[in-house]
Amino acid sequence: SVVSSDGQTIPYLTDAKENLFVFRASEFAPEKVPGYADYVDVVVCVDREGILRAIEMLPNHETPAYAEMVHKWLPELRGIRVFDAESRLPVDACSGATITSAAVTNILRAASAAFARQVLQRASQNPTPEVPTKSWDTAVFMIGAFSILAFVLRSFSQRTLRLAYLVAVMVLLGYRYNIQFSIYHVAVWLRAEFLVPSWRLPFLLTVVMPLTVMLLGNWYCGYLCPFGALQEIVGEIWQRKTPWRLDKNRWRYARHIKFALLFILAAAYGMTRDSAILSSDILTTWFTSPRNLFVSVIGGVALASAIVFPRFWCRTICPAGAFLALLGSIRPLKRILPHLHPARCDQGVRTTTELDCLVCDRCRMPQNSTRQ
Repeated sequence: SVVSSDGQTIPYLTDAKENLFVFRASEFAPEKVPGYADYVDVVVCVDREGILRAIEMLPNHETPAYAEMVHKWLPELRGIRVFDAESRLPVDACSGATITSAAVTNILRAASAAFARQVLQRASQNPTPEVPTKSWDTAVFMIGAFSILAFVLRSFSQRTLRLAYLVAVMVLLGYRYNIQFSIYHVAVWLRAEFLVPSWRLPFLLTVVMPLTVMLLGNWYCGYLCPFGALQEIVGEIWQRKTPWRLDKNRWRYARHIKFALLFILAAAYGMTRDSAILSSDILTTWFTSPRNLFVSVIGGVALASAIVFPRFWCRTICPAGAFLALLGSIRPLKRILPHLHPARCDQGVRTTTELDCLVCDRCRMPQNSTRQ
């Protein structure tokens, strides 16, 4: 063991014959590093020269699909000199789980620098304990830019502008960066293990976004959800063919399904703490590749249903959307927000007091009144 500068005793393993060292990254890293839905931690084996011999993720609540991707990617890091600043860690090689893999490399860099300094009494040649990747910075910028643009567009309520915006959300936030609020972010609230405040994407999605929904209504589902944008685009493509619409009085019963699913998933997760239970939410991995069969089938059915039932997944099934709807019902600033017109809503909302308005502003668009 070694005593850190703050007086904590930190254990590690050593094999003097082979000059190998094994340590837990979180014991040496100066701060926790969040992944997509939880803090990540790894156990590391290095030699005296800083060559990485082995690395494994430790159990956590990270999204299982992303954790599995990273688990398969970790062997690519073997042989890298983690004490050297010039050693490049292939973060972008882990397609579909960049946030989680970036978290792994960040905590690896930070812990390796501290281990070299405290245990080996040598200055690490890696001067930066945490190096955000370019894609991480861009993702944070993108969600900020789209959030600002969403509030600007609410002042125009023009269908063509909205469709162009939704296409950009689907392509950039969805397929390019996979910025998607899902049930895994809700699980962080259920565990009451909130992330350290920062400008990182996990904190913005998990904490900042729900808080803004609580203040302003469920504008995330209406403007920032990539899968919601994809559904609305699919519906608009077929709109001119005058698809059959479900009567609002019947729709109201189907809309309760998502709240029941949220309750069931929250209760099951609360009793077991098994993140695999949450995999029924397709939002997390729809924009990754390859998708598993379950996600492909359920997502395909949801998109096909959106042809005749606008935003079918959002309106009837989405548990993450149900969570945001509950928060959005608080809306202390509703008096200064744009006035909505439920009578024009083509997605089943009847009154301004209903919980699950998506705040898509379609009811405020003059063209929508002719479709009722």
